[in-house]
This record gives sequence, structure tokens and C-alpha cells, in this order.
Amino acid sequence: NAQGPGHVVTHVCKDDAEHVAKHLADLSFRVTLKINADRIAMLQAVDQLREEVMEGDCLVVYFSGHARRVGGVDYLVPANCPADALDEESKYEGVAVRLREQ
Repeated sequence: NAQGPGHVVTHVCKDDAEHVAKHLADLSFRVTLKINADRIAMLQAVDQLREEVMEGDCLVVYFSGHARRVGGVDYLVPANCPADALDEESKYEGVAVRLREQ
């Protein structure tokens, strides 16, 4: 996500994601590319991935964007996330996408 907290724009994130997607496609990976996804779009992409992945598949998930670690938990920050929404640890759960060890 190139559009981070407080609408900070980092074009390198978009460029990185597009380049990685192209190279993975060149290696015959099926690629789903999301650019500047908000929280709902990020969660929908994860749900879609869960439905489509099959046992034995080789899976690559690449995220280029803003992230934060709070209280030992990693969060991916969606596009257009208000900067003040990330000021307190308690707000992360409803705003960012939490990564969990599986």
C-alpha cells in the first residue's frame, strides 16, 4: 500500500508490488495484485486466498507497504488509514490487519 497513515504516499511500495507481481507471473505463478487496498479489500483478498489455495500449492504472499508492531503483534496498515487511528494500541484491531502465526 503506497497510501499509508495520514495519506502519506510512498510510490516505491506500488512499484515494488508491480515488479514482484510481474516476476512471479513470469515464473508461471497465478498472481492477484492489490494496489492501495483498504482494510476490507485486504481481508477479502485473504478470504479469497483461503478458498483457492490447495494442499501442495506453493504460496507466496508479498506485501509492500506500511506496517507496525504493537505489543509484539505485527499489523499491515491499509491504504487511507487515518494517522490518528494508530496512536493507541487498542485501536489497531479495528483499523489494521493483524498478522498471526499459524
